[in-house]
Amino acid sequence: MKKMVLILFFLFLPVLLPLNIMAQDNKELLDQIRQIINIEPTPCQDKKGCYCLEFTAKADSPLPLRYAKCQFCPVEVHVGRIILAFKSWDRDGNKVDEGRFINGKMDDLWTSWHPNGVKAGESNYRTGKQTGQFTTWHDNGQIAVQGYHKDDVANGEWSYWDKTGRLTKKLVWDNGKLLSKEEFK
Repeated sequence: MKKMVLILFFLFLPVLLPLNIMAQDNKELLDQIRQIINIEPTPCQDKKGCYCLEFTAKADSPLPLRYAKCQFCPVEVHVGRIILAFKSWDRDGNKVDEGRFINGKMDDLWTSWHPNGVKAGESNYRTGKQTGQFTTWHDNGQIAVQGYHKDDVANGEWSYWDKTGRLTKKLVWDNGKLLSKEEFK
């Protein structure tokens, strides 16, 4: 899931910038959104105080781009600390990702969904790094992978299941170093 979110996030980074739409008293908030995206957001029609991005990706694009609309809502704005709630949808209106940015970095729980609406993954982030337990699911709702990261590095036990729910593999990591691998038939 992290790779999918980061691929989508970084693919849009160079495509997306200039913003001059917020009031000067929201300059810090504006600067923070500029660090995250680079498409001009507009005030959301349905959420007061939030800013939205809407764009169209070609249906036949070879890139894994599912975003058609993104929304950034300030949760907390103080000098030195800005929390933005982030939500994204595909061109059919299905939710793609939801999470928070703190000072321009992914933070807290991030959730993503498959195009059919089934949860695809949950990961925890601290200052932009995946940390703690993550879980991914197959598009039929069966768990696919569960494991742990410590500062973006594989750590602890990772378990893998097939689409029927059968455990297929277990890996044990220690700070990015594979200690053991067990496969099940």
